[in-house]
Amino acid sequence: MNRLILTACLALLGAGTANAKRSFQNGIKKQAVGIPDTKKIVSIRGGAGPIEPVTAAKLVGALYTVQGAVGTLSPTRSNEAYGVKTFVPCNVKLSRETAYCILEHGIIVSCLLVKGTSVNTAVGITSIIWFAEALKSILDKDSENVGPSNVGSLSIMAFAGAAAYAGLTNADWALAAFKARAVYTFLCGIPCVFNGNSAIKLWELKNTDELTPGLFNVLGCSVLNLGALLAALAWGFDPVKAVGYTALVSLLTSFKCTFLSPDFDVLGIDIAPLMFWAALNAVISASILL
Repeated sequence: MNRLILTACLALLGAGTANAKRSFQNGIKKQAVGIPDTKKIVSIRGGAGPIEPVTAAKLVGALYTVQGAVGTLSPTRSNEAYGVKTFVPCNVKLSRETAYCILEHGIIVSCLLVKGTSVNTAVGITSIIWFAEALKSILDKDSENVGPSNVGSLSIMAFAGAAAYAGLTNADWALAAFKARAVYTFLCGIPCVFNGNSAIKLWELKNTDELTPGLFNVLGCSVLNLGALLAALAWGFDPVKAVGYTALVSLLTSFKCTFLSPDFDVLGIDIAPLMFWAALNAVISASILL
């Protein structure tokens, strides 16, 4: 399955690379990966939410960056804040990778809307996070005791590495690399959200326990949310609108996991923190999109 995902996304990357020059000439690259148009962003009006759209998007960047940093530095403490206690290495790794998704999400938004960097730079820099994590997994021989398989880690390195290189060098095929990574991210997230046990088999995790499928659900939500942001930016959405649509995706995925996932129920997560994030995403999406 990992090989199928890898082959499909590489085909997309190759096709996009072949057409990158023509896309650039048609102005597509400028629209998708150029520096955000400040005047256009300022002109955006939501109306249905209590927060001005640009402020709402910046708030997402700040909160996600802080939450992601906390989870990255101490995944076990972060889990305990939600009422989940697990020290199994496999589960700790899943929790840290969830935090990586949240952290990358926050950094991308903050780079675009606070620092005014280009999408190339924002996605290029943050793609290094996943490249480094996958490389570390291979060097630590995680495939033997924790997971994922080396094939899984290499596929992450391929798409994250291509996006990082293309973005930071402003390559003509950067747009294709971002699209390929977005599609790959979506394909990785779907099985995690809908069936934690299938995801365990897909990524060949080792030494799991009864909490692992539910933690895979949590990771899947974060992966899909990140994929939505990457896709929106790669396909030319305004950065603020991209944040709004991603907040809507986050609201839907969290609803699915919280109320429609037996695996998630096993975790015994405190519902109050989850409702905070659900309410936040509802306010953000309404403020930006309506």
